[in-house]
Amino acid sequence: MATRFLGDTIGANILMLGFAWQLGLVPVSFAAMMRAIELNNVAVQMNQLAFSIGRLAAADPASLETLWQQRHAGAAPQPVASLAPATAAVDRANTLDALIADREARLAAYGGRRDVTRYRALVDAARRAESRALGPSGRSGERVTRAVATTFYRLLAVKDEYEVARLFADPAFRAALEAQFEGVAGKDFRVKFNMAPPALSRTAGGGAASTQPRKRTFGQWMWPVLRMLAACRRLRGTPLDPFGRTAERRMERQLADDYQTTLERALTILTVDNADGIAKLADLHARVRGYGHVKLANLAAVKRSERELAARLALDAVTGAAVQHALDQAKGAGALKGIPVIVAR
Repeated sequence: MATRFLGDTIGANILMLGFAWQLGLVPVSFAAMMRAIELNNVAVQMNQLAFSIGRLAAADPASLETLWQQRHAGAAPQPVASLAPATAAVDRANTLDALIADREARLAAYGGRRDVTRYRALVDAARRAESRALGPSGRSGERVTRAVATTFYRLLAVKDEYEVARLFADPAFRAALEAQFEGVAGKDFRVKFNMAPPALSRTAGGGAASTQPRKRTFGQWMWPVLRMLAACRRLRGTPLDPFGRTAERRMERQLADDYQTTLERALTILTVDNADGIAKLADLHARVRGYGHVKLANLAAVKRSERELAARLALDAVTGAAVQHALDQAKGAGALKGIPVIVAR
């Protein structure tokens, strides 16, 4: 993709960074990313263009293909010279309705229609409350609704064992590898997975260090295991879920419940005067990132901010027993998570 749009593979890393940023995986603002590229002072325009192309590839790949066809129909591959078309296409894909539709599609693949129905109910409630309190979306900017649409999705679609398996087992993942490297995955090049399964990932020895997950390397034999685990994702949250009883998984389910209850309460008191505070409250839990002890540290910071903000709003924020227990214990179960490593023969 970098060669196709930029004329060189040198922009591939920034393009991939833009892709990850658009998916919400990089907790840095757009302005900060652009400023960092400027401060680096190396091929600034090309790197900014690569970042925007990566964003567009994540947000609306069909528009990216259309952009290419419009500019290069019948011509030999040439680098795209202007940042504007890619940026404009990303902005179109970033409308609130497009964001909601995208998150609903992701939730349907993640856990089925039940999660979609739950997600849409809270998003629609936020939109109605915001419209009633602040007027048409053109004046309010729908800040509360956008925060709910973004954050509630993240709380519902946590990267648990089933989701990591689904993403790695997705044919699109293998296709992406084969597009990046010559040959067929598993035949012309080997794939290894760095993962931290709960039963195998604790470090040896006693003390606090023994509670921290430690990744191990697994070979290509994991492909069928991942496919089987992905197919079992309907067990998530049921009595038959082998991972659902861990402290971390119980905390994650409770956290989504708490967020929903707290926001439902907040929406009933939404006014012009407190809209900024409620938008911040709706967005706070987007900072709950990472796994295990890293996630708990972020959660503790978010809960402190939530208590302070809720007090200013005269709102009773909810913290369920499973969340409080996880915070008290300051530890969580490991997860089947990892980064694929490509090894050329």
